[in-house]
Amino acid sequence: MARDPDGDGAFRSVADFAARRWNVRLRCPRCRHERVVSGGALWFLFHKRRWRDDLSQAPRRLWCSRCWISDRKKYIPRFERTRDAPTGDDLPAPDDASWKALIKRYRD
Repeated sequence: MARDPDGDGAFRSVADFAARRWNVRLRCPRCRHERVVSGGALWFLFHKRRWRDDLSQAPRRLWCSRCWISDRKKYIPRFERTRDAPTGDDLPAPDDASWKALIKRYRD
């Protein structure tokens, strides 16, 4: 589980990254390939597909594309919080209604 040094508590889900406006660095444990993804876009992917977004289950939905292409093996990436800009192809951003519902849920 990623820790927040600002004292806001632990990140427990992908929605925590999105609501706190952090990006996610995905790092392959085998080849060390990295990709930074917008926390909001990653949350929206999980939201649209109705996947559980808790950090104990979320990494299992993603795998290293380089290792998959070269060996046909799926290596589960490590999640790290970052303020770095997203890299690679952009994931679709959440629509306004979905984003406002997430933020409202965190304010209540």
